[in-house]
Amino acid sequence: VMPFSEGMAAVKIGDLQTGKWGFIDKTGQVVVSPKYDWTGYFYEGLAVVELNGKYGVIDNTGEEIVPLNYEYIAWWGFREGLVMAELNGKWGFIDKNGQEVVPIKYDRVWSDNEIGSSVSEGMVAVELDGKWGFIDKTGQEVVPLTYDYVGPFSGGLAAVRIGDWQSGKWGFIDKTGQEVVPFKYDYVGPFSGGLAAVMLNGKWGFISISAKS
Repeated sequence: VMPFSEGMAAVKIGDLQTGKWGFIDKTGQVVVSPKYDWTGYFYEGLAVVELNGKYGVIDNTGEEIVPLNYEYIAWWGFREGLVMAELNGKWGFIDKNGQEVVPIKYDRVWSDNEIGSSVSEGMVAVELDGKWGFIDKTGQEVVPLTYDYVGPFSGGLAAVRIGDWQSGKWGFIDKTGQEVVPFKYDYVGPFSGGLAAVMLNGKWGFISISAKS
């Protein structure tokens, strides 16, 4: 069994290799019959499920809202109404109706498994042909795909890098793509409480959210 989430718990019948997963409620009533090879947790009323190597999404009655057609759907489920999905080796986002909101055409999309987030402050980091940028939740490209790596938005700013991991420089942009903190740091952390940790020439310090130079 797995922990309860939104009043539902995933349970497995059978051994680790061939058993099947379903869901029970807090009375022990079987709500979703054990038939899946794998399940995620319920979040925003939906859960990701997998059967025979294909992923889809069910609601809390067991109805398949998103057909099991995808090669992968992010296990943590929907965040801000969207979930990351893979099809034919490309990535995009679908909504709770199974509609493709962000075209499934990108080589990678940024995600943070620790917090289970693929959408940060309404923005999604995407990579195509080795370059990163940001799209909004409608799939519109807001920040052009010109960077070598990006982090999530935090406090309205995102850390971005120009150049490779060894010699590239980091700075910060806002949600319009405007450079707010110049690209001069060897490494940076996200803004939190108006401050961000930065490293330059092997030494660490903090900059404020209003840093201009």
